[in-house]
Amino acid sequence: MLYVIFIFLIISFIEVPDLIKENRKKELKLVSFILCFGFILSILYTWGIHLASPVVAIDNFLKNILNLGYK
Repeated sequence: MLYVIFIFLIISFIEVPDLIKENRKKELKLVSFILCFGFILSILYTWGIHLASPVVAIDNFLKNILNLGYK
């Protein structure tokens, strides 16, 4: 678990300062959201909590909502 924290800290220290310097607030919010979401999923995975595959949800969305099924 410490490796996960370490990796996300490195990514944050590389990406965030440039966005703050260049005053890119929208991109900073998006990068922060993606990093937080990925961090939470990674921590849950390291704790052994079963995470559902997003592929199933995407497949259902494509078939049922967009009617883009294949034969």
